Amino acid sequence: MCGRFTLTKTQDEVIAFIDETFHLKQNQFLEAFQSSYNIAPSQSVITFLHDGQGFKGGYLSWGFPIKTASEKISFMANARSETVHEKPTFRQSFRQKRCLILADGFYEWDRQQKPSQPHYFYLQDHQPFCFAGLWTAYLDEHNQKKFALTLLTTASEGTPMAPIHDRLPVVLAPDQYEFWTKSTTSIDELAFLFKPYNAPPWCYHPISRYVNRVTNNDAQCTEVQKK
Repeated sequence: MCGRFTLTKTQDEVIAFIDETFHLKQNQFLEAFQSSYNIAPSQSVITFLHDGQGFKGGYLSWGFPIKTASEKISFMANARSETVHEKPTFRQSFRQKRCLILADGFYEWDRQQKPSQPHYFYLQDHQPFCFAGLWTAYLDEHNQKKFALTLLTTASEGTPMAPIHDRLPVVLAPDQYEFWTKSTTSIDELAFLFKPYNAPPWCYHPISRYVNRVTNNDAQCTEVQKK
């Protein structure tokens, strides 16, 4: 699973990456951007959609809405890539509302250790990357229209994360971004994207439990744990 991630680059670095990668016509939404070392579900995250003409960027809330038996809304941070094509909750979004979420690292906890040991994962070149996600629109308890998303996960077998957790987020290569997000792409052609991404290779290190508290949001979250 993926319950926390980072986007630690500066505003200028993020704008440069987005301009080079997505060629947006409008990026005013980045004017309010602030780096974050501890992005958690319910927070707004930078998201990219494709409207058939090109990419559009903005902020969506992290947590896919589902109605419980009591008709209350709960939110799912992750969805298993292997089953989104058949699950009623995600099926329609998988067909028509696929998105990308910008990040430059993520956290995972080794729960075999007591207490659980957090680790920080990032690409060897320290560059930003994109998670594969699904988005939707819904009405909240005040009948206001909202937009939200979930991150897809896949099996971690054969990756550096395997000893720590059996799931990891689906990360796409830049040349797959348009293929994933365009609504004209056949859903039968998407399964190959769910293989673990490893180019450039992943790096990781243990970090302190300082990251466990969502309100802790600074560079200390990603620092190598002191022995």
